[in-house]
Amino acid sequence: MPVVTLGGLPTYYEEHGSGEPFVLVHHDASSSRVWAPFVPTFAAAHRVILYDRRGQGRSAPPQHALPYRVGDLADDLDQLCRHLGIERLTLLGYSGGALASLEFALRQRRRIKALILVEPNVIGFRFPMPLAAEEERSITLVRQAVAEVQAGRPETALRTWLSSVYPKTYEQLLRGPAGKDLYALPPPLLLNIMEAALEFSVPEARLRELRAPVLLIGGGESQPLYQKMLRELAAWLPRSRCAWVPGADHGLVMQRPKLFRAAVQEFLEEVSDEVSDERGKALPADAAPGRAAERSAPAG
Repeated sequence: MPVVTLGGLPTYYEEHGSGEPFVLVHHDASSSRVWAPFVPTFAAAHRVILYDRRGQGRSAPPQHALPYRVGDLADDLDQLCRHLGIERLTLLGYSGGALASLEFALRQRRRIKALILVEPNVIGFRFPMPLAAEEERSITLVRQAVAEVQAGRPETALRTWLSSVYPKTYEQLLRGPAGKDLYALPPPLLLNIMEAALEFSVPEARLRELRAPVLLIGGGESQPLYQKMLRELAAWLPRSRCAWVPGADHGLVMQRPKLFRAAVQEFLEEVSDEVSDERGKALPADAAPGRAAERSAPAG
């Protein structure tokens, strides 16, 4: 089992295929196993790297309440890439993994060939317009869940937190295969995950500096706050667009795997095609005109 020490913790990772590096960062309270159905497709044309974020999956749990903020997770990603000799990469992050991926991309702009953010839960975002009541309620529920963990009620906190992320499907989620892992989350880790999302924010000026192409993938049935986040990010990232997966919420990767796979594949092919002009001469990373479009995920 390949293991590398990141941030002082033994961290599990895998490599598949060959070609240009494509690093996948899983969501909160999960592991790199979520990518297993997609590895054969993505590894056909890329060197695919998966890893279990600190304290999750097959990576060693922290012995103490080690830092678990977005900056720490971006540091882990940087250390992994340097360990594997990766200078330039395409990066995909899901939910909390999308926060780490975005922070890494903003710190390491010249190393990013392309970026895919799936349902990034940037609930600390400084929105230019007041939030609607339903959007504000989602943030209030996360704050309530933080208070419940601090009061020694982790199971209640878990349900409150999930009700803010999956308002229509969280009961089904808890009864399913993921429920056991979710209930097993150590309270300090659960607290860190929620506090990290509440604290993380990105100024508009910093987002505008990222010149790599960006695909933002959201669920057509996701709660309004998450849809608002994607549209705000798309407005500020110069070379970005949104793809919406119909009939899915925050769990779109598991709920609509064919549509998710097709959206990612289409984007990867576009990025590959745009790196050369008609004469086959390499274009600079920021050569394409800015864009911010929306579309549904392609059929697949």
